[in-house]
Amino acid sequence: MPPVTAPMPQGSSSPSVRPREHWRSLEQLADTPEARSFLEREFPVGASELPEGIDRRSLVQLLGASLALAGLTGCRKPVENIVPYVTPPEELVPGMPRQYATTMPFGLGGYGLLVESHEGRPTKIEGNELHPATAGSASALMQASILGLYDPDRSTQPLQKAAGAAAPEKKTWADFVAAWKALEGDLVAAGGAGLAVLLPPAASPTLFRIVAALRQRFPGLLLAAWEPVHEGNAIAGAALLAGRPLRPSYDLGAARVVVSLDADLFLGEQDAVANARGFAAGRRLATEKDEMNRLWVVESAFTTTGGMADHRLALPSGRVGAVALALAQALGVPGVAGAGEVPGVPEKWLAALVKDLQANPGRGLVVAGRDQPAAVHALALAINTALGN
Repeated sequence: MPPVTAPMPQGSSSPSVRPREHWRSLEQLADTPEARSFLEREFPVGASELPEGIDRRSLVQLLGASLALAGLTGCRKPVENIVPYVTPPEELVPGMPRQYATTMPFGLGGYGLLVESHEGRPTKIEGNELHPATAGSASALMQASILGLYDPDRSTQPLQKAAGAAAPEKKTWADFVAAWKALEGDLVAAGGAGLAVLLPPAASPTLFRIVAALRQRFPGLLLAAWEPVHEGNAIAGAALLAGRPLRPSYDLGAARVVVSLDADLFLGEQDAVANARGFAAGRRLATEKDEMNRLWVVESAFTTTGGMADHRLALPSGRVGAVALALAQALGVPGVAGAGEVPGVPEKWLAALVKDLQANPGRGLVVAGRDQPAAVHALALAINTALGN
């Protein structure tokens, strides 16, 4: 309890009348014998006495032994049983890694990867040099994706959540097949009414073929695609401008001026590896007369792209749309008006950005981040169209 100051007498403004008294309890203020005894002792009663039959040296030895045993227990390797192959795979040499090519889905795209494995266990991921999306490079997200294969919380079996249940119940694949067979007949008779399937967004031809077969068998099927981080805003923004849903694709290697509106182009956005490669190509100089590209970034949190920016402006995410509107109006984009002053954006900064874009028609690029609403994506595409980018 913090010390409490006794109030001074009314009408007294000088501490000389009555010195301030500090006390921690009413017992201390009353100056009881128990309070005085408590103040004179360093520790509570019994805390400073050793147990009967144990001196200080013995106690220190016991504490040291306990810490040593605890350390040995924490450093012990887990017990694992290494079982040899009954029928070893052909051409498998223990200790010699093998590589295989695969594709990693990411949003609506796919990354070609080369995976190194030891005895059937993937251990390292690199980009596939023959794949156009990676060309031999891999981002931090790709490198870290291998950890998901060894995640102890990774789902290893089907889960069933009954109506009103607090948590799902673990089931086996045999349970799932049995439950599906019991429902399949009624669902086929109803044309799939009452059946819903939730999938992550993907661009896999194999998945499309399976979904088409499923729709053919169950015409009334409700199919939904969703994930927490998706490209829905970018596609909806393109639909506002083009009249139909489209997925924008950018070539940073051909841009001399790149403007990022809350978009982490080099890590979090779609085609991050290709974006980083194109941006790096624009930084290389073949002769002393060449000029490097320039990167303007408006973002709400520090990102990999912001760390590479030539001009960076930290701004709340909710104001990025106002920056896009002011930029479009300053560039003379048709149909854009009503932009006012944006708090936190210096007029000189915005004017320099407008001048840089106008000086590089057809060689600029404005990109909005996936977390921005569809209207901001539409403004970014309208700016690119107006400048001939």
